[in-house]
Amino acid sequence: MSLLDRIKSLIDRGNRIENITVDELKREQIRIEQMERRLGREVDDLDTQKQKLFAEGTNEASQRRRVMVARKIKQLDSRARAKAQQLALFNKHLRIVDGLLQIKENMALLDELKVGSVVSKMPLSELSEYVERATVEGQFEMEKFTTLLGALEGAMDTAEVEEDADVLGIVEAMEQARAAEEAGRSEDVEAARARVDHILRERGETSAAAEPDEPDL
Repeated sequence: MSLLDRIKSLIDRGNRIENITVDELKREQIRIEQMERRLGREVDDLDTQKQKLFAEGTNEASQRRRVMVARKIKQLDSRARAKAQQLALFNKHLRIVDGLLQIKENMALLDELKVGSVVSKMPLSELSEYVERATVEGQFEMEKFTTLLGALEGAMDTAEVEEDADVLGIVEAMEQARAAEEAGRSEDVEAARARVDHILRERGETSAAAEPDEPDL
């Protein structure tokens, strides 16, 4: 299994933070750092080769030879760009693993801040997105992370309260319809049913308007 496959498996296998050990995260951190260093050396070597070829082409008197050298430079540049993209990908995963490691090591603090339960319930793939959003200038910031989670927890609590209010409203409408049926007031029964429709429609419109955008990674 390649390193990228290992990272993807670590994050995307449906795991939660409590199912991953600190040692496992540290091992992934070391692997990524080693791959970054190797790729960095390869990019530097390709850049050196390009500079040498350019110097050779400059000294070539033949137009045909200069074209051949230019093609080699272009090939090397294409390879260097591909490796640079890999470096960027490894850097992204390193930030995620580093953030998860900090979260794992600070679970007690997160519990005190009342967001530990949110962290433990989130799939690692979703948690990784929050780590990315809490990363500023390449550094994971725990304070920003807890602020994001605090907002998430507040939104979850609000949604739960709203749902309870909806349920109570529907139950009340049922009770009104039952009383109306017993009294033979068919128009009031229909009014109670219409109230349920209104509650459900209003709930659906509220949920659609509050649906969050995809996080930028």
